[in-house]
Amino acid sequence: MTVFLVGAGPGDPGLLTRRGEELLRRADVVVYDRLASRALLALAPTGAELVDAGKSPAGVALTQDQINAVLVDRLWPRGLKKADAHVALWMKDVAPSPQLRVWFHHDPERFTEFRRRYTSELRKNPALAELRKLGKGKPVTLLYAAHDPKVNHALVLKSALSRR
Repeated sequence: MTVFLVGAGPGDPGLLTRRGEELLRRADVVVYDRLASRALLALAPTGAELVDAGKSPAGVALTQDQINAVLVDRLWPRGLKKADAHVALWMKDVAPSPQLRVWFHHDPERFTEFRRRYTSELRKNPALAELRKLGKGKPVTLLYAAHDPKVNHALVLKSALSRR
């Protein structure tokens, strides 16, 4: 996954570059603030996640940590409304492959082998480098849907992010 910053000055779509328009038209997630006009946001594809960072002189709707939050699951967590999640990015590509996820099935007895297999997947996964870049110099919260805080892929991912 790649992250782009697209500036539009005071939110006037006429000030947007062609490249910026192209990026908005194919974005999966758009994090915006009060300067983004409805016309700009309308450029995002139907189904793109729009996240209001809420930055204004009066304060912020989201903290920087919330803005930096990254969902690292391939499947959206059950019972969590996307509008309520305050997730800046949904990095499905950094999650375990569907085959590995199905095999693991959050079975604690398989966790050691899962860790080995997922670490191997991550070594070949360019999304890991993208996540590292995103978090360079600032905190990033990894959000995941697993119920067990001691047996889940986010622990393996955190470990991989800590190594170089």
